[in-house]
Amino acid sequence: MRVLMVSVVALLLLTGFTGSESLEVDSQGNSIDYNGDGHPDVTYDYYKEYFYEFIDRNYDLKTDVSNKFNYKDNLPIQTTYDNNFDGYPDTKVFYQNGWVDYSFVDTNKDNKFDVFYSYEYGILKFSEKYIAATNDKSAYIEKIEYELGYPVKTTRVQTSITRDKFQRARSK
Repeated sequence: MRVLMVSVVALLLLTGFTGSESLEVDSQGNSIDYNGDGHPDVTYDYYKEYFYEFIDRNYDLKTDVSNKFNYKDNLPIQTTYDNNFDGYPDTKVFYQNGWVDYSFVDTNKDNKFDVFYSYEYGILKFSEKYIAATNDKSAYIEKIEYELGYPVKTTRVQTSITRDKFQRARSK
C-alpha cells in the first residue's frame, strides 16, 4: 500500500495535478482518472503473487509506464517505459530487493535495446552500448565504468555478436 501511495503522489506531481481538478477513483480501486476525461490514467491489475500498475502519462489512452510489484513487501520487480510515446517500450528496469539491478535502453528508436546498465544497490557501476556494424566497420561494444555514479573509464571492444545476443547475454 505504501508503494501505491508513493506512486500516486509521484504521478500527481509529474502530471501537474494541483488539487483543483477532480480526481476520480473507481469503486474497486482498480483505476484512477486524473484529468476527468472519463478514461483511466492509472490502472491496476492484481494477480496471486504480484500486481501491475499501468500509467498513461500523456492522456492518449496508451500505457507509457508499467510497473510490476510483488505482494510480499510491495517492492518493484520491473518497470517499462515508453518515454517517446511511440507505443513501444524504450527502457526496461529490473529490480533486486527494491534496488535497481540492471536496465536496458533503446537509444536509436529501432525497438531493440542497445544499451545495458548495471547497478549495485541502485548505484550505476557500468554501462555497455552495442554499436551495430556498418559497411565499413565491425560491430563493437563500448563499456563505461563508473565510481559513485560518475564515469571513470571507457573501453571499446570489437565484437561479432548480434544485438539480440548482446541483450540475452546480459539478461539475468
